Amino acid sequence: MAKIVVGIASSHTPQLSMGAEMWPVHSSLVDHRLVDLEAQRALAPLGIGKEVTSERIAQKDAECQSHIAALSEVLRQARPDVVIIFGDDHREVFQEELSPALAIYCGDEVWDLPSDLPSMIESQRVSDWAYHGDVALSYPTAGGMGSHIAREITAAGFDPAVMASLPQGISLGHAFTFVKRRLGENFEWTMLPIWLNAFYGPNKLSARRCFDIGQAVRAAVESWPGDERVAIVASGGLSHYLVDEEFDRKLLNSLQADDAAALCAIPDEKLESGSGEIRMWISAAGALRGMNVSSVEYVPGYRSDAATGVGLGFAVWQ
Repeated sequence: MAKIVVGIASSHTPQLSMGAEMWPVHSSLVDHRLVDLEAQRALAPLGIGKEVTSERIAQKDAECQSHIAALSEVLRQARPDVVIIFGDDHREVFQEELSPALAIYCGDEVWDLPSDLPSMIESQRVSDWAYHGDVALSYPTAGGMGSHIAREITAAGFDPAVMASLPQGISLGHAFTFVKRRLGENFEWTMLPIWLNAFYGPNKLSARRCFDIGQAVRAAVESWPGDERVAIVASGGLSHYLVDEEFDRKLLNSLQADDAAALCAIPDEKLESGSGEIRMWISAAGALRGMNVSSVEYVPGYRSDAATGVGLGFAVWQ
């Protein structure tokens, strides 16, 4: 049977790939669209100004690059044949006409297409290298295992959508290409994308449902007749577009303690906006239940004095 040999979780925000000098630029370009900056400045933690100096941001960015390099090396040393990625979608693959709560890729290849750079704001353009390149690339995908997982979890009471290919001209989304380009660029492996709806109602998944999906995926992998080495990756998170440092640290403590009850009890209101990507971490925790959390790193990625930014998390299960 196939064997899960390692688990990885990582934020995938553009902040990780734009350079420290662009964090405040990104804030100036997007934060006013996301939150009431005046109101949030009044609510921001004491001492927030010290967190958004150029020196402190540069230090945090350097820490993040080190953590990404460490995750990449862990993944390389684990030598997985298949990497199952729990990721979300920002209307990249699924449009307003179709928002599945859960979808599994069952094709044998998937395309990573160049972005329309002229249409993007400056901070997005300079970070886009972490998601897409200048030319179209085809990635091999574990379609057979994907079909098997879809059958098995359907029998277990879940209702996944399945995809054999992406629509013409549609690229695989950044939650998945970030893993390929920044965590797994230095060795050969086959991808298996699994989408969880993190943003779009009315069918966003609860924390408990995400955890249960992870457990069902693990059972399906372990019933696969092949002998592949499998990695589980959670792509996205943590809290954003306002950094909730207290909540993020509590979440990471629950992961380290393998506390399924605490993870399943996370209320929906803590999984709104960008923080919805925490669902990927919860599903990974379900799939990796019982494995040792060997490394957890956290960087509160504030980018303004209104506490906007991303809680930047990095974890390893072995």
